[in-house]
Amino acid sequence: MINEVDYDQAGTDGAEFIEIYNGTGAPVDLAGHALVLVNGSSSSLSAYETFDLSPAGALAAGQYLVVGSTAVAVPEGALKIDFEGTQTDRVQNGAPDGIALMNTATGGVIDALSYEGAITAATIEGASVSLVEGEALAATVADSNLATAPGSLCRLPDGTDTNQAAADWAFSATITPGSANVP
Repeated sequence: MINEVDYDQAGTDGAEFIEIYNGTGAPVDLAGHALVLVNGSSSSLSAYETFDLSPAGALAAGQYLVVGSTAVAVPEGALKIDFEGTQTDRVQNGAPDGIALMNTATGGVIDALSYEGAITAATIEGASVSLVEGEALAATVADSNLATAPGSLCRLPDGTDTNQAAADWAFSATITPGSANVP
């Protein structure tokens, strides 16, 4: 599941990341899985970036995978896929925007997050998909780009997915790439 997102830092966004967490009791093979980013402020509401997760191999039960800038450090035991090429401004932060964890073989959405507004009809691989789970996350629950108040959007409690974005997601002033989220 998508577990934490830091898409907006003060100044240039050079420490962006998206964290995936395996909350199942078994390893998950990441072959055929991708993170798809959607720009909701464009008229097409379509994917603008796709990150293939297969290079990470398998995600063990209880393990984290971070996809992000080379500037983002993760603790031992967490997996990491670095952005290729440009390291800044890869994760959109103009309202609304969204992320989908996809099964690329079936085109199915495994998990999704629409932030800073609801995206209910994104176009991914030619299909219309909703990036809202249950009740949408309020547009006011957003990442901070203030140097005095950094933070991220994360699932609280860590790894909780009730399929109700408004209940599952919150802003945290503590950024925890590759480890458990804290309030």
